[in-house]
Amino acid sequence: MRHIRLTIVAALAIAVAALFAATALAANHAVGVKKSGAKFSWTPSSLRIKKGDTVTWSWRGSIPHNVTGPGFKSKSGTKVTFAHRFRSAGTFTVVCTFHKALGQTMKITVR
Repeated sequence: MRHIRLTIVAALAIAVAALFAATALAANHAVGVKKSGAKFSWTPSSLRIKKGDTVTWSWRGSIPHNVTGPGFKSKSGTKVTFAHRFRSAGTFTVVCTFHKALGQTMKITVR
């Protein structure tokens, strides 16, 4: 009976370690806002990331922005930090709904 308990505890410990290892390997990618003349853009304007990675957008200034993508949307404001973890592969378009026409769009490719 003791042998079975030790085996179960060891298996649980390995499963927890694997879960934390997968989380630790996930990366965080920072994105900001750039203004050029009358246009706004995300910087960088495109990213190639892995499943499980997080993208964090942040900005501050007198002009409000937001982040909108498939299945997520930040609040709008002049000082915002917003993060989203990409859990599935694909190519995603992310925009600021206020400045999409002024060029504030980006592509995120998740592999």
